[in-house]
Amino acid sequence: MAGLPGVSKEAIKEYQDKGDRLIARMNDVLGERAKKEQLTGVQPLEILFDNHKNHHKYLSYALELETEEGITNMVKWVFDSYVSRGFKKRYFKIALNYWKRFIEEELSEHAAQEIIPYYDLMLDVVKEQDGTVDPSPVQLVYVNAPPYEQVKKKLYHLLLDGEYKKCTALTEECLKSSCELKAFYFEVIRPVMVQIGLDWENGVIAFYQEHLATSIIMRLMTDIYMKYHDQITRRKGKIAFLTPPEEQHQLGLTMLMDLLEFDGWEVLDLKQKAATPDTIRQVVEFKPHIIALSVTMVYHLPKAEQVIQRFRDNEATKDVKILIGGYAATVMGTSKGFIDADLWMDAQKDPIEFINEWWDQHEMG
Repeated sequence: MAGLPGVSKEAIKEYQDKGDRLIARMNDVLGERAKKEQLTGVQPLEILFDNHKNHHKYLSYALELETEEGITNMVKWVFDSYVSRGFKKRYFKIALNYWKRFIEEELSEHAAQEIIPYYDLMLDVVKEQDGTVDPSPVQLVYVNAPPYEQVKKKLYHLLLDGEYKKCTALTEECLKSSCELKAFYFEVIRPVMVQIGLDWENGVIAFYQEHLATSIIMRLMTDIYMKYHDQITRRKGKIAFLTPPEEQHQLGLTMLMDLLEFDGWEVLDLKQKAATPDTIRQVVEFKPHIIALSVTMVYHLPKAEQVIQRFRDNEATKDVKILIGGYAATVMGTSKGFIDADLWMDAQKDPIEFINEWWDQHEMG
């Protein structure tokens, strides 16, 4: 890792053990300042407190990964997301400096010296972000980009208006005429939903609109699945999908699982299920060729590690290939060498092609 020193296990453990104390002090001080200086805009203090808790949870893991790129990307995302919701830009400088102060006061001198450089990195990123233009309404960059621009524009507006029946009619028309199922999922639905997510982050649309759009898309995908399910021919392998129970981002993974089924894979859906003995037993009985874990938030990676270890320790699944994907694993700069997976989803590659390429190699022996 360029520029920053490694952090010892002892320092990380001390930081983790003092988490409740650090978070409590952050909440006490920033809670008062937020009320006096309106640091959170119109957002309730609970959002502020959640940010402090998630910050500590994230950094506790990021320090183990020693990933400067991952920390930089996360800070930029958090900054833009919270500012777009009304947080004052100065909050982030204030908060990070308080983190530094409380770390120096609560942790041993040695541990603080190892961890503080990472807070200096975050402050540098915040200073850089502070000079950028405030988030403004985006110009539908994902919707207007080719291909299928007209279909995406129609779907985008119908979703925001809650027009489920018209969305259904548009979907049927598209699939009958100009768009294959895979293209409709990845080149129509996905960019439209990315656009809607960005619009919500930037305050262009309301939360209820984002929620309504997601609900309609899930209904559409269920309709499509039921319509085409009888045409599925099982000619490839078996793949089991799991996520940490706390993961809330399921739409993209559901799309991938549906498309893999349509492509000939047999899929076991265990999203948001803890790796209990019953879950492990389901996987064992399923006899998959691949066990896939999808992780969106970096601080859920430790739970993914625990799940992987349980499969490694099980005689029936110890040799099954483990695939890891999701935003935390593929985009945030997470170190591949840190987690015991066999396959890492390539963020730049079609996931269907990625998995099918492995299957072809597997079949050739």
